[in-house]
Amino acid sequence: MDTYSIKKTVKTPEVTLDAGTGILKIVGRSISEHPFEFYTPIIAWIEDYKDVAQPKTVLEVELEYFNTSSFRVLLGLFKKLVDIKSDEHEVEINWKFEDGDESVLEAGEQYQTLIDVTFNLVEIAE
Repeated sequence: MDTYSIKKTVKTPEVTLDAGTGILKIVGRSISEHPFEFYTPIIAWIEDYKDVAQPKTVLEVELEYFNTSSFRVLLGLFKKLVDIKSDEHEVEINWKFEDGDESVLEAGEQYQTLIDVTFNLVEIAE
């Protein structure tokens, strides 16, 4: 399975999905007016990855800002990762937020209560 990557824009994050290592990254801003269109190929990749998943899959999310529509689409993406979790497959999400960024922290706390995988809130220096 190929690595999937997208370069960031002013409105969309950089995405790197590496099936070989099981490390997935979403970094930047997610403020597209049509996030479903942006995230659909990413969700499709994760669905395909489920069949060849590494023993441990780690999603690193570091969004400096995202809109409400992106919040909903990301929840759907996270639920696809829950589908990978099994006795043979560990899934971990690291939700990174800058020190003092209460809105991104609160969003992470909301996700943490909704997603049934290891969900770490990771504070990073500004």
